[in-house]
Amino acid sequence: AAVPRDLQAVDRCRRLASAHLGHVLSQAPPDFGILPPEGGWQASGPSAALIPCASRPEKLWPEDDWIAVGQRVRAAGLVPVLLWGNVEE
Repeated sequence: AAVPRDLQAVDRCRRLASAHLGHVLSQAPPDFGILPPEGGWQASGPSAALIPCASRPEKLWPEDDWIAVGQRVRAAGLVPVLLWGNVEE
């Protein structure tokens, strides 16, 4: 199936999977079902998730780059929410 290469990765993968499985792709935005746990932390306003993990060590960004991204997120009026999986991240 022909799928444009300039699509965002999630949209492109959804379209490819739908085409190959013979599934009619919904036009509704994807719902990943990600909800904060009951009693969990909530951002104090609109937020942006920063996820520093990577599939390979050479893909990890330097800490200063993440700080710069966090500062730009704050400047845009969003609360940066940092998600990580281990101490290195």
